Amino acid sequence: MDICPACQQDHTLGWHKATMSPLAPMPCSNCDTELCVTWKGYLLSALPGSLLFLLAYLLLEEESVSQYASYAASVAFIAFTQRFYMPLVIHSKDKGS
Repeated sequence: MDICPACQQDHTLGWHKATMSPLAPMPCSNCDTELCVTWKGYLLSALPGSLLFLLAYLLLEEESVSQYASYAASVAFIAFTQRFYMPLVIHSKDKGS
């Protein structure tokens, strides 16, 4: 499912990938290559969930259960999109990721 760009094998980062940022690279479990995400990939994967969060804030009644449920769903959707749709790249120390 998640293929390491260096060794072309499944890197088994699992849900750790959902918490990755461009500032914190993680090693591949197979080849120990430092993997990271780009700012573009990070922000694009968080965009749909952020828009859902904003819509819930603007359109739903304030302090209602449906608004809080929409907030929780938005955060879960952000984690889902970062886990499954955020591309990984090999970390380069000279350009600062």
